[in-house]
Amino acid sequence: MKYTLQMRDVSYKDIEEACKVIHEKHGGIDLPYKATLKGFWATSIIQDVYEAFKWAGLENYRHFVDLGSGDGRVVAVASLFTKATGIEIDPHLHQLSIKLKEYLGLNNIEFYLGDFEEWDFDDFDFIYIYPDQPKICLEPKLESTWEGSIMVAGPHFEPSSWKKMARKKFTVEKFTLYQIF
Repeated sequence: MKYTLQMRDVSYKDIEEACKVIHEKHGGIDLPYKATLKGFWATSIIQDVYEAFKWAGLENYRHFVDLGSGDGRVVAVASLFTKATGIEIDPHLHQLSIKLKEYLGLNNIEFYLGDFEEWDFDDFDFIYIYPDQPKICLEPKLESTWEGSIMVAGPHFEPSSWKKMARKKFTVEKFTLYQIF
């Protein structure tokens, strides 16, 4: 089921193509990585992300957030399922995400420039993160008041105190789904 606020039908393949166009026109990034103020951003494989969101039942959530949303590709894919938000600390990546939103004509996504570690997550019930290091400052903050699901992409971060629901590998990327009550 597609999210009903979408202005026009967009597929994950449209998002892949749009990312290529945006990076060619406005990029200036030596893909697939970019150093930011807090670490490294890496591109995600859009088809894997799409399949992971289907697998996780993202359409059953009311508001998705990508912490460290980079060029906005993951947020754009999430918008095919639900309302989606991205938070990115790097100004250039943030601008690329705005260009992606405009290019695709998406109306159910928002992008914010900022440090996600300083953000309040109460408005979101699904958090996505692709951390570049094994330790991030999310566990204590989320465990005290937040309820929802967290999808962690990649092998770098395995929180010991969150309830692991499932793990699945798609073509390249591995995704782990956690629940916090």
